[in-house]
Amino acid sequence: MHELLEQLLANNEFIQGGLLLGALGILVAYARRIPALISHIIQRLWTVSLVVRDEALIQWMSHWLAISAYGQRNRWLVGHTQWADSKLFSVLGPGYGMHRFFYKGTIVWLQHELEDQGIRGKVSVLNIKTLGR
Repeated sequence: MHELLEQLLANNEFIQGGLLLGALGILVAYARRIPALISHIIQRLWTVSLVVRDEALIQWMSHWLAISAYGQRNRWLVGHTQWADSKLFSVLGPGYGMHRFFYKGTIVWLQHELEDQGIRGKVSVLNIKTLGR
């Protein structure tokens, strides 16, 4: 049996090519995970991440971003109203999606999304990431 297998491998180019193709396929299947693994390691080591689900804090951050330099040139906006000193104010904050801006020389990635929480409904969530500590 062993001799027959050696003879097939030595004399049959079709089987040799099939084995080589299979081995390359296995290597590529394992290698496709490497970029995601490297990205995950970089994010865990060199970024600070903050997830905000509290509606009052999200409104405060939206107001802060609206009056910042980024808020003045932002083109993806979402609006809401806010009571302050017995007056109603309208606030335009960052819209849903990914935003990038600089704050004190550091790049900040902000992702604003709606998260479905079942019975509670859809809740606004801010994910904030920055480089460094």
